[in-house]
Amino acid sequence: MARSASILAAIYFALIAVAFVVFTAIYLVSSPFVVTTAVRMTQSSSSLPLAERVYVGSLTSQNVRSAKRSIELVEYYRQDEASGPESIGHLLDVRDSFVKVWTGWVASSITLVSALIIVWWRQAGTWLRMSLRIAAGLCISFTSAIGIVVLFAFDSLFTFLHEIIFPQGNWQFPPDSLLVQVFPTPFWVIMMSLLLLFVFVAGVLIAFGTLTRVSQSFFPAHDNAFYL
Repeated sequence: MARSASILAAIYFALIAVAFVVFTAIYLVSSPFVVTTAVRMTQSSSSLPLAERVYVGSLTSQNVRSAKRSIELVEYYRQDEASGPESIGHLLDVRDSFVKVWTGWVASSITLVSALIIVWWRQAGTWLRMSLRIAAGLCISFTSAIGIVVLFAFDSLFTFLHEIIFPQGNWQFPPDSLLVQVFPTPFWVIMMSLLLLFVFVAGVLIAFGTLTRVSQSFFPAHDNAFYL
């Protein structure tokens, strides 16, 4: 019974660790620096001047990642006759989604820190390493599977994710709309690839870290450490 409870706790801890990694990756990949870099790499897919796209891309990133409302950004997308109001509404929805990401990151961070303190106190190093290896396996397998989908069916994946995150349906815009011209499809391919790469590398580092003597010195193993 105790062994089963420990296994379930290890799986739960691993899922929390994976959530933390994913939330962290989202915030890092959506930073203005990364966004503007991806904008520069996809200039050939847009008819807008590069300087305009870089500026608007940075402004959009800052706006959706914070609770502040940028009047300048609203005025920019409002001039789009094809989908101005819809673009602004979608950006507000994206900002709401980032609030959920931030909330999830804080919750997972608190849970991880609390669990690590308990593990250190109980000296359950064996249990922790097992849980982290599960998390590493999930990160590596998850990103590998999604990576294959990105290579062969990105449009279907893009549509599927948007239908889940934005069920209200205000995420489809004409090809000549400002939002699509600032962030064309190749931009999202790069962003998704970077997100998957970050999570994959994190998984590899976690797996490697559980095998080093450093982790064993901080969380020593004991014969009964598996049973919390």
